[in-house]
Amino acid sequence: MWIPGTATKALREARASLAKLNVAAELVKDLEIPKNSTVVEINSGYGFFTYALLQCPNVKRVIAVENNKDALIDLQKLKYESDSRLQILEVKKVLDYNNWISDVQVESHPWEEVHPSLFSIVHVPNKWHGIHMLGQYLKDFHQRSGIQSFGRVRMNLITPSFAAEKLSASVGDSKRSKLSFMREAVSELEILRLIPEDAFQPKGIHVLYNMTPKVESKISKEVPLETFEYVLSHMVLKKNASIRDMLYKLGAGAENININLTFDSRIAVIDATVDQLVELTYHFEKWPFRPPDFDMNSIDPDFRHRKRA
Repeated sequence: MWIPGTATKALREARASLAKLNVAAELVKDLEIPKNSTVVEINSGYGFFTYALLQCPNVKRVIAVENNKDALIDLQKLKYESDSRLQILEVKKVLDYNNWISDVQVESHPWEEVHPSLFSIVHVPNKWHGIHMLGQYLKDFHQRSGIQSFGRVRMNLITPSFAAEKLSASVGDSKRSKLSFMREAVSELEILRLIPEDAFQPKGIHVLYNMTPKVESKISKEVPLETFEYVLSHMVLKKNASIRDMLYKLGAGAENININLTFDSRIAVIDATVDQLVELTYHFEKWPFRPPDFDMNSIDPDFRHRKRA
């Protein structure tokens, strides 16, 4: 029998565990889940949120994606009491879609509309593990890959404060990062609730977000995603410096790109808009002396710190 109250320790260093059933129930209400929905829950943990989802009459099926052995034991106990509504996918890496995405088995929906019967909830890990995971989901939004291959799927995030600050930072914010630029380019973000720290083990403030792909990404077809990432990674190395002063980081002679820009490149990186950085990337991509290969590991702080989820 599944018994609430097992979350007395963290799953591992980079993951907090939701440990209060009443809070889980409140969060599920905040999601306003439509009828007959399939919910893909990533990093389900010990099952507190999973249990709350199963109590929601609008939830037809929950697909719990998890790779922690201790958590899987508790989820299996919960599965026996779920009337076949809970499907557990034991994976080695949750971002390795090829090993589990085919098990979702939901009809695709036109991209112009948000998918009416499929959405996901992600328990985001802490520190750079979470940054990496969110970065991959934003790429999926742009490329319509992963769970977004079924259509424009709403993604809800239970996000620790470290990642939340980087994800939600807007123009002029000192926390602005490559992640927040990417988020602005490809998604709409809404804060649903601040979750108190004592709802988790170990304690820590989290934020519940609603993040939905834009119908049209601001990263235009003329701008390859990898080039946009390369430009962003260099620009945010010194966020308070001007874009003009950071151009040299893109390659020897890249200062010459400045003459093609339609905006004032004396603007600080943290004050720049996504549209301005897309324009910069467009001219960099067309620049005849652009480096032929991008070594992201040498310059991207996200790549230097992260481990695969």
